[in-house]
Amino acid sequence: MKQTWRGIILLLIFVAGCNNASNQKRAASAPPPPVSALGRFTNITEASGLGAFIHSDGGSGRKYFMEQMGSGIALLDYDGDGWMDVYLCSGAPLPGYKGAKPSNRLFRNRHDGTFEDVTEKAGVGCGRYSIGVAVGDFDNDGKPDLYVCCYQGNVLYHNNGNGTFTDVTKTAGVVGGRLSSSAAWMDYDGDGFLDLFVCNYVKYKVEEDLNCTKFEGHKSYCGPNLYEPETCTLYHNNGDGTFTDASEKAGINRAKGNGLGVAWIDFDDDNRPDIFVANDQSPNHLWKNNGNGTFTEAAADMGVAFGEQGHAQAGMGVDVGDYDNDGKMDILVTNFSEEANALFHNQQGTFRDMAFPSGMGPKTLMYLGFGTGFLDYDLDGWLDMFFANGHVLDDIAMYSDSVTWKQSNQLFHSLKNGAFEEVSAPTGISEGKRVSRGVSFGDLFNRGRTDILVNVLREKPLALRNDCVAEANWIELDLHASWGNPQAIGAKVWATAGGVTQRRFVHTGGSYASSIDPRPLFGFGQNKTVDEIKIRWNSGQETVLKNPTLNQILRVEEPPNGKKPIAKRL
Repeated sequence: MKQTWRGIILLLIFVAGCNNASNQKRAASAPPPPVSALGRFTNITEASGLGAFIHSDGGSGRKYFMEQMGSGIALLDYDGDGWMDVYLCSGAPLPGYKGAKPSNRLFRNRHDGTFEDVTEKAGVGCGRYSIGVAVGDFDNDGKPDLYVCCYQGNVLYHNNGNGTFTDVTKTAGVVGGRLSSSAAWMDYDGDGFLDLFVCNYVKYKVEEDLNCTKFEGHKSYCGPNLYEPETCTLYHNNGDGTFTDASEKAGINRAKGNGLGVAWIDFDDDNRPDIFVANDQSPNHLWKNNGNGTFTEAAADMGVAFGEQGHAQAGMGVDVGDYDNDGKMDILVTNFSEEANALFHNQQGTFRDMAFPSGMGPKTLMYLGFGTGFLDYDLDGWLDMFFANGHVLDDIAMYSDSVTWKQSNQLFHSLKNGAFEEVSAPTGISEGKRVSRGVSFGDLFNRGRTDILVNVLREKPLALRNDCVAEANWIELDLHASWGNPQAIGAKVWATAGGVTQRRFVHTGGSYASSIDPRPLFGFGQNKTVDEIKIRWNSGQETVLKNPTLNQILRVEEPPNGKKPIAKRL
């Protein structure tokens, strides 16, 4: 969250990107987006009932460092009814705060377009200063659990399966105790149990909050560079409901950074999950899984540690996906204003930032991005990009006439050739300016559409129903594994139709401090048939579905002991 401006450097970056003649030619010759790309998202915040939640930063005007961070949001089917429910994080009272005590809230999906607040019944209000949330079934009982990243102590809620949760943080051994931001679940050692990676931001205590000012007598929020960076934490799942801090053994504590966003990625396809961390004003980290319980930090070697000009950027959010359908997983990172967001293209294990050649870079320069994600919002079979924007300085207008605190969000449509066109205005995405933070993506209403939920600093959330596509074919997969974690987090999926093979992987973490719908959704546009869908389960077993019926949510159960897979329409 830096507070310096690099106008001259950024102009050079822009010119360098524009001078890439071959990529400009590709973008210039790209066909215009189809009519479906010009559909709209509908704001259903109030109609859905989610407008009952208001985020609080716990502030009183004293501008404590963590107030600017905001909070995340999660989608999960906590009650097992096949519909995504919503969990929203909030801050907690800081010194000097007056007013009602803030609380995290859980909203149950009523199946009719509305949600009801079930926080008290479920017992997940938390009460701590909450920033991030990660969803994963840590004990393999088939019910998703919640891990909440907080200031001075995180919380692990075990799903009891009866609409309630139990705080098992201390017995599980995952308290933490630092300023944690984001987390992600993955089985890094292949033992069948989900392990937990936690990002920690900076070494910080409220009572030691620094005073930062550009004008005498006026306090502004401080940047992270004024605090000591932290190491992240890796918890190994012991398989008995407890965890062991494996950070030192795994080598995770050998590199410090201002960790904000985390996503796991098997970037070299060795079937061992690697970990990408978006760091704020320090080099990003890419932890390569060595397959023996240890990791090697390889971001610089892989080309994802720095921006195009070789300096560390202010990384906030991150997502992973195959945006050009070449079979390799790419990385999307949001950065500070006057820094373009990064689009790291996977080139056989190393990466190149394609933000400017893709056309996305210049359009994001003046925005400060937090939550982000790849999504195929128009179901044409190519991943698009969403950015949730909002500055960290609520007084930025005092010393900038080009950057604002509240900002519009952005949506970029894939032109199917590596280039993107911004469609924020025609899709309704850019309507209204907010200080957006965490974002979650998922099919809220089981229509085969990716909807968008945004947690907004100091305001109500933004719930956007995807009404962009009137007619397009699709398949959504509800995967159930017979070995390892039942949600099949880590499984890889390919779908081939019309000569194009799309690739997805099952995950919940990413964006910024948030968790998404784990069900892979494939769009096929006007293709009326799908050649095949291939699923590679975490056990190593593969399931191939030939010519599946379109336009359905398909529950696929991993066959035990090599038997025929079970696939049925929900």
